[in-house]
Amino acid sequence: MGPLLFNVQQSAVGTEESVAWQIKVKHWLMAHGVQFPVPVGGAAQYAAIRAKWEQTPAGRAWRRKLDALGAQPDVVGEPWVKQERAAFAEMEAWREREGIAEPPL
Repeated sequence: MGPLLFNVQQSAVGTEESVAWQIKVKHWLMAHGVQFPVPVGGAAQYAAIRAKWEQTPAGRAWRRKLDALGAQPDVVGEPWVKQERAAFAEMEAWREREGIAEPPL
């Protein structure tokens, strides 16, 4: 089920019909207990770094923002991806300032 959840949240499919389908699926999943946002691809390798970053004021603010956005039933695709990329970029800048090595792939 993980890949389906990730695709519903992330895919920037483009057509109105496809986006409507994504939203319909997300509504159904949420009605059946799935919590959004779901973990982003590559999250496992960054989990420890992200956990540290989310203990900072900036990281906590991004976590709240992403959780609120992900919990909105009609937010899928590009709006989600845009915010997640911005959060990741801020985390990466913090990681570099702190001298934390990038995790191995």
